[in-house]
Amino acid sequence: MAERDLRPYEIPEEHEAVSDIIRRHSTNPADVRIMALDRHDIFFARRVLDLGCGFGFMAEEVARRVHAQAVVTGVDALPANREPFVARVRGAGRQARFVTERLESALPCAPESFDLVVSSYSLYFFPQIIPEVSRVLARDGLFLAVTHSMSSTRAVLRLAGLPVEGSPLLDQVGRFCAERGRGALSLLRQGGTRGLPEPPALLGGGGG
Repeated sequence: MAERDLRPYEIPEEHEAVSDIIRRHSTNPADVRIMALDRHDIFFARRVLDLGCGFGFMAEEVARRVHAQAVVTGVDALPANREPFVARVRGAGRQARFVTERLESALPCAPESFDLVVSSYSLYFFPQIIPEVSRVLARDGLFLAVTHSMSSTRAVLRLAGLPVEGSPLLDQVGRFCAERGRGALSLLRQGGTRGLPEPPALLGGGGG
């Protein structure tokens, strides 16, 4: 992940404010976290990993639904996200851990060490980490990815009056989008990668 990719997220309060603006002005008023999580009973999960956790937007809702003794671990490249992430998870009544780590090609975790792995609006920054998700996910675990779609990203660019063709944002989202993400996970399964659920839990939507 390039340094320039992190700049919009360096100040958690600003990232959270932008996220709130997107939700308030979205044509779809539904909370994407609830839409995604209502599809699965995740109370079984005691060991939770949130990849690219940011300020804890997804982790907060996940924490409300997992086992009462669950520990939610967030991994993010920006240390400034530690305090808001921990506060949100603890506010939901669960234990929190935060790891400052750039997600390049390996996760600092033992095999089968998590029951639930989530990634909300972040996997397109590090799609190369998917094989590692398979390694650290328990055999009967769940991998839940929420991402943007290419069509919604094009619409946002047009509304902002920005060029669509050749957009760096569109290229970034295209690395793991709603249209292409399912195929990426399917290829891994065909290659014998263990641990990815069938079918993959993948939801495209607005900003988070």
